[in-house]
Amino acid sequence: MTGRTNYTGVANTGPMQGPAQITATYAHFDAIVGETRPLTSDLPATGNWVGRTIYVEATESLYVSNGVAAWKKVSGLIRAGVGSGTSSQGGDIPVTFSTPFTSACTSIVVTDSNTGGGIGPVPLKVVSRSATGAIIRVMQNEVAVSGFPTSFNYIAFGD
Repeated sequence: MTGRTNYTGVANTGPMQGPAQITATYAHFDAIVGETRPLTSDLPATGNWVGRTIYVEATESLYVSNGVAAWKKVSGLIRAGVGSGTSSQGGDIPVTFSTPFTSACTSIVVTDSNTGGGIGPVPLKVVSRSATGAIIRVMQNEVAVSGFPTSFNYIAFGD
């Protein structure tokens, strides 16, 4: 019988072969668990099954097979943390993700976690975002606030 991973099991026609069967099974699965390839062009076109995953070093991404020759990059990665600092002249505080996204930050949610300079919780506005970080603007009455020390929590989504 051949399974999803193309493993042909040992026929159950005789007594258990113990270590020999275990070694053969281990050798088969060891070669396909934690697979890596240098480039996306190195992803195999044959011998795949639905859900097979391979890490591609060049893109620093995980790819999953549809069971034939198509591969899809796994996306939907999350970064979370605490940003802090004193806002610049334009009211901005930069955030640098500890690990950048492969290609882009698609959205970020920011929540004030500090009353800062005595004006209480402040609205925070995401001004820009990229694979490596974001710019958060401190606001008060719809105006950017400069020189304001604060901290905030963020959750960023991307791929």
